[in-house]
Amino acid sequence: MPTTSTVPFPRFKLPNIGRFPHLLGRDAAIFRRFLDTPRAQQYIGFDFDIKVGIYAKDAIQNPSPDANLLAGTLAKRIDAVAFIDQNTLDLIEVKDSNIANALGQLLTYKQLFQDTYPNLTVDHLLIVTEKQDPDLQPLVQQFGLQIAIV
Repeated sequence: MPTTSTVPFPRFKLPNIGRFPHLLGRDAAIFRRFLDTPRAQQYIGFDFDIKVGIYAKDAIQNPSPDANLLAGTLAKRIDAVAFIDQNTLDLIEVKDSNIANALGQLLTYKQLFQDTYPNLTVDHLLIVTEKQDPDLQPLVQQFGLQIAIV
């Protein structure tokens, strides 16, 4: 199975997720802990390393080798998506620190995701991390993001 899919779908299912394309080291360990939470158990499946933006959209609409190469090197990448059902999902960014970075990424990625995959619906934006950042809590609430501390 290739490490990434052209269009996200719930191809990785619990409990059989062995590795996470695009998540390495500490981020992979944090995500593995997230998979043991009740929230993660509610999803029907996951997909990883989701390409979004103009390069991803071009590769979907014109799947030539050149377009796929550009998508693979220049597209923005979402760490993971978690499917609630076949068409509805949560966007996930995993960070061991620098939650501010994840906040900005998710706000950007939501718009790019909706433009790239208009047939899929984003329900929540979720930051998975191991520590809270109280300075960012007002922004997290203002923009409707969610944080899972694991």
